Amino acid sequence: MKVPIPLNILIILISIYLVIAPVISNPDIGFLIAASVILSGLIFYYPFVYRKIELKFISMFTFIILKNLIMKLFYFRKYECIYHTHFRTEEERI
Repeated sequence: MKVPIPLNILIILISIYLVIAPVISNPDIGFLIAASVILSGLIFYYPFVYRKIELKFISMFTFIILKNLIMKLFYFRKYECIYHTHFRTEEERI
């Protein structure tokens, strides 16, 4: 499902307003940090989401992380099932 560009622009404008309005009324370093997070999101959105550019090391990193996560989940569940079926006492089985 694609998100329409006008909706993205509206959300960006609202975010900018929510950052700039408090800065004008009461300046603080926290607002500067929030603005930098928003701007860094815009910098990464255009090439990687809108233009669909994929970097090989990012897809390899994602593959490795997901593979390890899935292996750990199934590995622990496998031995958890074996424990519950084979290593229970007679009282636990009843």
